[in-house]
Amino acid sequence: MVQTFQGFILFILVGVLLCGCFGSGDDIDRVVVSGTVTYNGEPIADGQIRFVPNYGSKLPISGGPITDGNYTIKMRGGVPVGTHRIEINSFRKLEKRYPDQPEEMVPKEQLLPPKFNEESELEREVPAGRLLTLDFPLSD
Repeated sequence: MVQTFQGFILFILVGVLLCGCFGSGDDIDRVVVSGTVTYNGEPIADGQIRFVPNYGSKLPISGGPITDGNYTIKMRGGVPVGTHRIEINSFRKLEKRYPDQPEEMVPKEQLLPPKFNEESELEREVPAGRLLTLDFPLSD
C-alpha cells in the first residue's frame, strides 16, 4: 500500500512538471522592440543595443545586435515593459594579430562616445503591447 501511494505521488509530481504547471519562472510582460540606430546620420554597421531597467528594478537586461543600422529584440519575448536606460555600442574590427586568428577573436574598437554606452543617459519607456519601434538618431 505504501509503495502504491509513493508511486502515485511520483506519478503526480512528474505529470505536474511535464505539464509546466510550475511555469517558466518568468511572468514578465514583454514587447518585441525594433528600430534603427544612426550616428551622425550614418547607420551603425556593427553594434550592440541594451535595454537596462531603471535602477532598483528586478527586471532583466535585454539586448541584441545592431546590423546595418537595424536591430530587433525578440529573444525571450522581447524587452520587459517599463522604463529603461539605453546603452548603444558600435564597433570596428581591428587588424588580426595572427593570420590564423578566428574572426570572433579579432579585437574590436568602440566607435561611439561613452555618453551613448557606459555613461548613457538615453532613456525610453517600453509600454505594454506586442510590437514597438524605437529609433535612435545619435549625434555628437
